[in-house]
Amino acid sequence: MRQILERRYSDYRSVFTEEQVDRMALSTSGDFRSFFRLVRDCLVKAASTSRISIPDSVITDAENHLLRDML
Repeated sequence: MRQILERRYSDYRSVFTEEQVDRMALSTSGDFRSFFRLVRDCLVKAASTSRISIPDSVITDAENHLLRDML
């Protein structure tokens, strides 16, 4: 997943930490569509707070939203 993010945006580490990327990959079980939906949701939520780096709470909220949609 990191390699794919690297190809799409080489400076993704300025937004997400390695641990956050791993967490998102694990929570989506490696499904590309779900992974990038989670990334997009995190970026949208962070943009509304004018933050450059993504706090873990935003990832948790996005994961919960994704899981609710799966149910």
